[in-house]
Order: sequence, then C-alpha cells, then structure tokens
Amino acid sequence: MGNFFNCRKTVFRYIPPRVYYGCYCTETVFVSFAAKTMKKYVLIFIVMLSGVAAVAQESGIKFGLFDGIVMAGYAGKGGFLNFAGPNLAYTSGNSRIMIGMLPSLRFKEDRSAVKNAFVTPNLGMGITFVYKKAAVQIPLYYNSKTASLNGKWVAGIGFGMKLR
Repeated sequence: MGNFFNCRKTVFRYIPPRVYYGCYCTETVFVSFAAKTMKKYVLIFIVMLSGVAAVAQESGIKFGLFDGIVMAGYAGKGGFLNFAGPNLAYTSGNSRIMIGMLPSLRFKEDRSAVKNAFVTPNLGMGITFVYKKAAVQIPLYYNSKTASLNGKWVAGIGFGMKLR
C-alpha cells in the first residue's frame, strides 16, 4: 500500500477497491478531481461574463440588477452609502438615467432616550444620472413612524462613481 501523502497520480474515474494505480489515496484523488472540475466551471463562467461585458452598449431601455455604481450623500439629517440595485435604465451614448432600488447603509445619530444604531441597513428608491464614470442621484428613503414622529418619505442628494 502506498503512502497517503505521496500519491501524485490523478484519476478521473472511481475504481471500487479504492486503490488508484498502486497508491491508497481516495480523498486526495477526489479533491483533485473536484478542484479540476470546479476550475473548468469557473473558467467557463468568467469567459461568459467577459463576453457579456464586451458587447457594445445600445440605446434603449433595459433592466439591470447591479451596475457597479457606488454613491454617498445626504438624506433626512443623516448620510448614506448605497449601491445601485435592480433598475430600469435608459442608455444613450455615454449617459444613462436609471430608476430603481437602492440597497443602502444609512448613518444617522439618534438623539432620543432609547437609541437606534448609528449605522442601519435601508432600502430606498430613486433616480440616478450617470455620465461616463460620474454619477448624481436623488434618493428617496422612508423614515418609519416612532413614538414622537410620523412616518414620512425624505429626499436627498448623492454623488458617486461607476466602478466598471
């Protein structure tokens, strides 16, 4: 029986007695096979993504899930950091107008007796205008009802950049 750690043979099929060409190393062979299979799928996925990115932008309205836009700004007596999420976008040349959802982190100091966290996750909606790499945004966030304040929508302004 061969040494478990010195097995250098790669086998692509299962041999029932678990002896692979003179060395006893089932786990090593399986991991090697799984790693090679995973590498193939990752490589295929990367090639497919690069093919999608290489297609020229066409004018018109399209749906997007994530556009690689990071924004920072001010809304409702606090700051926010958001990323353009699912949206409908109209593209014309180097400019794009998007209406969509904005997954965000809101930064706001709570001055009441019972305090909320300084950073809270929030989902907003808004309009974003992108020209080349620069972006301007008008987000809308909902501040929920508290014991002393009614719930209301607040608008803000944000600036950011397109990463890809």
